[in-house]
Amino acid sequence: PSNAYDAKGLLISAMRGDSEQEFREACIEALVGSESLDFMLDSVEQADALAQAREASGVVPSVQIELDCDDHRGGLKPDDPLLPEVADRVVAAGARLAGVLAHAGESYRLDRPRALVKAAENERRATVRVAELLRARGHACPVVSIGSTPTAHFAERLDGITELRAGVYMFFDLVQHGEKVGCQHILLDVPREGSADELYNYVAAISETTNMGIYLWMAQIHGFQRFGPSGIPYEFFDRASKLPNIIALKVGNMDPAVLFELFNRYNDTMLIGALWPNIMPMGIQRYGQQWSGAWTVEALQSPEQPYAAEFFKLMLAGKYDEGMKLYWRYVVPGFGAMMKLMGKYMASGAHPWELIKFYQFAVGGNGGPMRVDKAFPDIPPVTEEDMNFVRGVYAKLGIGTTKLPNEAFRVGAVNWEQGLRPQTN
Repeated sequence: PSNAYDAKGLLISAMRGDSEQEFREACIEALVGSESLDFMLDSVEQADALAQAREASGVVPSVQIELDCDDHRGGLKPDDPLLPEVADRVVAAGARLAGVLAHAGESYRLDRPRALVKAAENERRATVRVAELLRARGHACPVVSIGSTPTAHFAERLDGITELRAGVYMFFDLVQHGEKVGCQHILLDVPREGSADELYNYVAAISETTNMGIYLWMAQIHGFQRFGPSGIPYEFFDRASKLPNIIALKVGNMDPAVLFELFNRYNDTMLIGALWPNIMPMGIQRYGQQWSGAWTVEALQSPEQPYAAEFFKLMLAGKYDEGMKLYWRYVVPGFGAMMKLMGKYMASGAHPWELIKFYQFAVGGNGGPMRVDKAFPDIPPVTEEDMNFVRGVYAKLGIGTTKLPNEAFRVGAVNWEQGLRPQTN
């Protein structure tokens, strides 16, 4: 094609070992020379600066105007009255107005299919509307570009769009990166809404991108009760369990009947991991359970006194009497105290992430402030009273705790040792 850049020259640059900076400069030169590089801008000032850039380089810049379609990042709002002026200034500066582009960044915070479909349509509609506005003012606006991983997967309409930008959704980069750095398996969450077919298609699409083992997760938060009174999405699991690299299912459900169903139906195709200690003796002895999945096991043990891990190993080895002695001495009281304390926090409707982090701190973890963002806006702070309760439970179990004061948890053990102290109002 006429605007293809010099791929051969760039390949030679890479083959001969040019530095990263030299290779980047070669890429930019080739792209600009072939009019394959567009500049992105969102202000009158940037548009006016194009004239100087054109005079200095001798190249006619090609420009796309960035739109902010969901209050997430840079760009002009689709109804910003400055849009026509920015477009006019781009042309007045001697540049070529290639088109408009948007990126629905807020879609990354969504996990419900209907919400993602709505976000994709909002991204499409807003971008097409601006392109039509600019065309009505005499601008050709040939490129109408959108692209975010979630909306690219859930878009139901793309009319009016000329470009769906190739981003991470093309290769599921996070999965690929994990495989590259040596990860052997991943825990895959699934959307909270959608039919069995939609859930399967989501999992199958990711499964096809990697050779890593994948284990699924089943918990009440997934809303699987919509599939029936058991809360088990049989049709979805029946199909997903047959995918070659779906290897396990982490189960956050304490109902013995649900675990009975899962072990009997899927234990030959997925390793069923019951999280709760009261299920493990039956799961291991009767069904050969091999793992439990991640949970707040720090509430029952420390690195120096790994009682929960020892209990599990003894049960796996068939030493049931020895294993059950640890179960009644350490697992039951530690787990019961943890659930009692967590219940108080979860009654507010939020997950007790900070409490979980304190458990880790108490037995040697770093602690430190939580990263609070829109995804978890209401994390309940752990109280001094509950910190002392946790330490008291450890003492009854004979498990040693950190010598650092509870106050150190607020800033993290490493920062505390370096002299940092919590700020007081």
